Amino acid sequence: MEKNNNNLRADITPSGNGQALSNGNGAAVGVAAQPLSWKQTIWNTWDAFADVLWFIICSIGYILQDLYYIAFGYPEKELKADIALVTGGGNGLGRQLAERLGKLGTKIIIWDINQKGIAETIQIVEAAGGYCKGYVVDISKKEEVYKAADVIRAEVGDLSA
Repeated sequence: MEKNNNNLRADITPSGNGQALSNGNGAAVGVAAQPLSWKQTIWNTWDAFADVLWFIICSIGYILQDLYYIAFGYPEKELKADIALVTGGGNGLGRQLAERLGKLGTKIIIWDINQKGIAETIQIVEAAGGYCKGYVVDISKKEEVYKAADVIRAEVGDLSA
């Protein structure tokens, strides 16, 4: 017997009423479906109605929340007590991110493989009034990352989540 989707074991095993499920869709061939009781019909109708009502209530809530944010602005997170690790902070986007976070009062930790770039970024962030430390770390090497993380925990503290 060739095995395919039409003759899997579950398909030819008799069901509870003694009929085999030969079509694989869970429908017994040759057996009429039992009509639902009036209690089951009412319950199914109520359940569907409750689901639709809950969807409408949630949708209205999210629409009102967005209208509030549009009118009054999104809440800003306080970053003064946070510590941020910026990988690749020696130039480009990493440097810009470090500068921006430094202006917001976040303590900045820079990881880069370019010592000169790290020094420039530290100078920029500190000139803007921020706190910044830099470390030469090659993040492609797991051992260096773990060593640098231990050093940061000892010198600065745990990073913010």
